[in-house]
Amino acid sequence: MKVLGILNFLCLLFSLSFATDAGQTLVERKHFDLETLKQHINDAKVQFEDIDLRDAVNVNAYMDRVTELLREEILIEGLDNIALPDGNLGFNMSFWPFGRVFGGVKLYNGFLKGVETISRVGDAMLSVESKTINLESLLGINDASMGYSLSVTFLDFGPRGSMNGKMEYAHLYLKAKLDISSRIIQIETLDVTEIGHISTDIKGLGIFNWLAEQISNLAINLFKGVFTQLIEGPIKTILNNILCSLIPHAS
Repeated sequence: MKVLGILNFLCLLFSLSFATDAGQTLVERKHFDLETLKQHINDAKVQFEDIDLRDAVNVNAYMDRVTELLREEILIEGLDNIALPDGNLGFNMSFWPFGRVFGGVKLYNGFLKGVETISRVGDAMLSVESKTINLESLLGINDASMGYSLSVTFLDFGPRGSMNGKMEYAHLYLKAKLDISSRIIQIETLDVTEIGHISTDIKGLGIFNWLAEQISNLAINLFKGVFTQLIEGPIKTILNNILCSLIPHAS
């Protein structure tokens, strides 16, 4: 006989996307409050029998609901448009009649967009240990983009331009563990495991077009650093709060 904690949790997993009017109400709202969400779920009357831990379809439905709420919260918190840090690049070149002359490139007004496209990739997995339930899922972000304004300084003059980039995809690995007795869930891992190809387009360099590759590399490195911090910081916190709010607690 399964313990009550497992039954309550699995019952929630396999019915949340289908069985409650509360879920439909939340989708229609522009904002959601975690305490209100928790109360909706605690009040929902769910029927179940013969729940199978291997029922991947229903685990997937649960994760899809989680990521749906996550996308909503990303928009609410303004994390769909994140500022990127400024960057600087030094260079030197031969310039007659001055000889070797030093210059620089400044990247500014940077932005990162598209994190709100996060969704499940492949099947989510659920497993039970002696006193814990493990939830694992691969998440994906598609078509995130970045951009910078740029200026080149060389002998007190230089062009101004812009660069835009697009990330084909990024994969994140999620592992969360639920303690059955305390009904506390905690994300153990939310890591960026793979970042796909990032294409860039730079305009306005003129005679300094030979700097394009170095500028792209600098911008991509700044982008990757902020992207990783965003996922492993604020996004992880929001996701953990959502998972906690979806666990039925004793009244």
